[in-house]
Amino acid sequence: MTSDNLNDRLATRAQLGLDANARIEMITFQISGYLTEFTGGRAEIVLDISPANVGEALDHLWREHAALRDRVLNELGAVRPHVNVFVNSQTVPRDKVLQTGISGDAEVCIMPAVSGGV
Repeated sequence: MTSDNLNDRLATRAQLGLDANARIEMITFQISGYLTEFTGGRAEIVLDISPANVGEALDHLWREHAALRDRVLNELGAVRPHVNVFVNSQTVPRDKVLQTGISGDAEVCIMPAVSGGV
């Protein structure tokens, strides 16, 4: 993070009445494949948030990129079978990923599953 970027973040926190000296936690979303069509072409999105779990982090992401939600989650709110979500480079079972806890800075990678053959 550049010093200008850090200063911008600190100024924003001060405007919101947040403690500028508190640790700034960030969730970095890595979006790959065709899913970037729903993020304005952005493959990396960084949010200053402190979610308890991946589901809460994704709720924040959906606020900025609502169309992405329907490509990642099904109508019941579960991760679609053709999408993989990794947390801090770790594979997490699809049925447990939304409840996976997050503390501190974290990286959440969302990628379409790769399949095929000859």
